[in-house]
Amino acid sequence: MCHGVFQDSPEASTKTLFKVVRKKLNLKILLQVSRKQVTLEEMNTTTAPIRHLIFRASWCDKSLGGGLRAKRLFFLELAMKKIPLTQGKFAIVDDADFEWLNQWKWRALKGSNDNWYAMRRQRQNSKRIPVYMHREILKPSSNMLTDHKDHNGLNNQRNNLRAATSAQNHQNRRKHRGISRFKGVCWNQQYAKWQAQIKVKGKHFHLGRFLSEIEAAKVYDKAATKFFGDFACTNF
Repeated sequence: MCHGVFQDSPEASTKTLFKVVRKKLNLKILLQVSRKQVTLEEMNTTTAPIRHLIFRASWCDKSLGGGLRAKRLFFLELAMKKIPLTQGKFAIVDDADFEWLNQWKWRALKGSNDNWYAMRRQRQNSKRIPVYMHREILKPSSNMLTDHKDHNGLNNQRNNLRAATSAQNHQNRRKHRGISRFKGVCWNQQYAKWQAQIKVKGKHFHLGRFLSEIEAAKVYDKAATKFFGDFACTNF
């Protein structure tokens, strides 16, 4: 998870920032007003998995037209395209992948985890086998899964996809059901407290009981980050 919001910027940082915007990411700048922010680390990466990168500028830059007031926000559109699916849905893909993927007709399929995926069928020998768009793009080995970093099964931009084992894919799942609104947290009725727990390599570990649901969630996050690394799906 990234920390620190890019707000007060010296001239050197400003120069670096706009160099990234114009030369590395090649993005179109749209001036908007919003309360949302983005971290400097997200701003400086070319593989950010989100649709828009938003950062708060606390300076004026005449090179962008002049007269821009402080505390404005710039919305930066990533290069991406949409492929229509059935049921009124669409898949998001990189520009470079659009043409060859759009040669087929894709359908929207709802998975067991209530997530949606893009798939088609192709004939192999005498059978019609399913082909999932995310696997078609990433082409992982047969013993690996394709994990969507942002949990959106229809966001098939390459920066959102990564090869994962079954365990790693499960570690990145969001909370699905239960009394608590947080992953790794449940209500212990016997002690009338919130209980944090985690499952690692098939074994359940008790992390403690807490009066605060949020405190229990933070304890789970710390453990998940320790055991699961980049695949940890944290609450905060």
